[in-house]
Amino acid sequence: LHRDHVPQALKLMAIDEIKRSDIFPWMLKLLKEKHETGRRLRNQLERVFEFAINSGYCDANPVPSRRAFKIKKPKANAHGTLDYTRLPDLWAWVDTRDFLPQTRAAIRLLMLSAHRVRVVLAARWEHFDFDACTWTVPAKTDNETPGLMKSGRAHTITLPRRFLDELRAMKVDEHLLFPSKSGRGHLTENALLKALKTYDESITAHGFRNTFKTWARSVGVADW
Repeated sequence: LHRDHVPQALKLMAIDEIKRSDIFPWMLKLLKEKHETGRRLRNQLERVFEFAINSGYCDANPVPSRRAFKIKKPKANAHGTLDYTRLPDLWAWVDTRDFLPQTRAAIRLLMLSAHRVRVVLAARWEHFDFDACTWTVPAKTDNETPGLMKSGRAHTITLPRRFLDELRAMKVDEHLLFPSKSGRGHLTENALLKALKTYDESITAHGFRNTFKTWARSVGVADW
């Protein structure tokens, strides 16, 4: 954080010469523009100066207290949601992009399943029954295994055979549907989000769950 947001002039100052007036103005601006980043950086700098005091490098902590800024934490924004009437357009658009087959298929599985992003990206071949055209996500039984159902029970959905044929055609890993290019783990959420935002800057990967809910309500399906 300090590499990206602390002014260069402050970085060059001796730690025992830094005053509160050297920190307050730019930190106030950062908190207004990027509240969470500013909050984390303020806490980080506070720990740095406390360590410096205990180690004899300076005698006072110039980092302003939280109360000094009087800035309310902004309300969290809802996940960007794509209107369900645009899903067919997004489905066709994916084919026009120079995406890896794994990225293309991950976006489509997200659209079809309305599962959480982490569940989709951690999908494993052994959980698919290609004869029955189903995908069963096992119940969550530990905190280490990714891609399991948070609800505590397994969940099975039926998928279109044509899409399942597309999945099998792109298989490159024995276990993971969407392995990362680095060969370590699966495709990341950020990689998928970056791809989606080239279609619409406002949507997020998680927003497809809201898209599904909106569609379900439009055809009379109860939320539960």
